[in-house]
Amino acid sequence: MALTYCFESNLIPSVLAKCRKNDLAVVDTEGNEKAVRNAVSRGVYVYGYLNVGALKKQRPYYEKFHHIRLAKYSGWDGEYWINPTAKEWQEHIISEAKKIKATGAIGLYLDNTDIYYMCLQGFKEEKTKMLQSAPSAQAVYNGDPIDLPDPLTQATA
Repeated sequence: MALTYCFESNLIPSVLAKCRKNDLAVVDTEGNEKAVRNAVSRGVYVYGYLNVGALKKQRPYYEKFHHIRLAKYSGWDGEYWINPTAKEWQEHIISEAKKIKATGAIGLYLDNTDIYYMCLQGFKEEKTKMLQSAPSAQAVYNGDPIDLPDPLTQATA
């Protein structure tokens, strides 16, 4: 089983076409419904990517929510942490999840859920461990293979 992340819309069809049965792919489903359905029909586990804690300037709904941004998201150009407690953002996330479900994806990959905790504990974006170990933005957007440690073989402290 291989794991693939891809968020660059024009690359998603070719990335999903390379996936085999039982592979896991996390993709931005918007505009890629046909490729998602095709991959799922071949036995690929396709999860739709949903960023619940950040807002990207390139999204069509950016202007609608820019007033609830919290801070720039370091390392991700044009992306901002967003207030996950805002009712309008929560309603938007539910709407987006329904759209992803309609594409045929078998589940959701919820990104940046830690912002909720960060809001409760005080916003210290630069200190999150997530940023220290995250794959590069370019690798994620291009669908490059990502080597993940096997949690079963890692020693515990």
